[in-house]
Amino acid sequence: MPSSAGRAPGICQVCETDRHAAVIMDFGDYVVSRCRRCGFVYLGGDRDRAGEHGRYRKDQFTDGYLRLFDPEVIAGEQVESLRGILDRAGAPLPGLGDGAPALDIGCARGWFLRGLREAGWPGPLTGVDISREMTDWGREAFGLDLRATPVEDASLPSGGFGLVTMWDVLEHVPDPRAVAARILDLLRPGGWAVIEVPAERTLFRVLSRLAYRATGGRLRRPARRIYHPTHLSYFTAGSLRRLLAGLGAEGITLRTKEAHVTRFGLGRYRWPARAAIRTVSLLDRALGMEAKLLCAFRRPPA
Repeated sequence: MPSSAGRAPGICQVCETDRHAAVIMDFGDYVVSRCRRCGFVYLGGDRDRAGEHGRYRKDQFTDGYLRLFDPEVIAGEQVESLRGILDRAGAPLPGLGDGAPALDIGCARGWFLRGLREAGWPGPLTGVDISREMTDWGREAFGLDLRATPVEDASLPSGGFGLVTMWDVLEHVPDPRAVAARILDLLRPGGWAVIEVPAERTLFRVLSRLAYRATGGRLRRPARRIYHPTHLSYFTAGSLRRLLAGLGAEGITLRTKEAHVTRFGLGRYRWPARAAIRTVSLLDRALGMEAKLLCAFRRPPA
């Protein structure tokens, strides 16, 4: 877990400085910081990639998505989201690839790539993930080219992909700037990327921060559950746009969307909690503050 020694906010990955950063919540074993310049929220302290990989495996595979959700349902929703954001960006999925390869970062067992293949993607499909167990399973079951490696270390061709996707991964990595730059490098000129991350501006987050401040930090459990240590980064639409534009991306298109936990996972809560969560999520939707940010962008044409 990131160190909070000295309660320093750490450097904002978007602005590349801590001049505008401040600690907004201190949970004892880690702190949550915000950059007042761009709105990026992040866990302060040192970031160890090996440690974060371990937490990511636990969050996604041991305690997370594979236990809580049907991966085939999630993959179908992701293909639907991909189509929608590319349509909004003026780059409809049919014909987009022109036979170019596609890459999914954080592919797990390859459910999304299988869905992309069924949706008619004409080119080769590749996936990378840090879990060898997941990639081995997907290669055997789906016949996909899945590789057990972090994208930072993967032997992949610069400019080799017409489409790169990354679903709920960027918030887990210690250096989101480097990973976003890597995505742009992997895209061919004019190629598109679609990523999804947790949104910082939601009613759940606002209410948890208000409770924390109103009690002088004594009521920290709601905020700690929302700003948990497996997620290192929380983007606003503005901070994500600023990061990508600063790296040279074009055609940046963003929208909010409902989280999987409220769309598919309410059944595991008791009815009072279900009613409360549904009410807040409907308010989020009405205010344009839904729990996920979906973003499409492209590498500039040559």
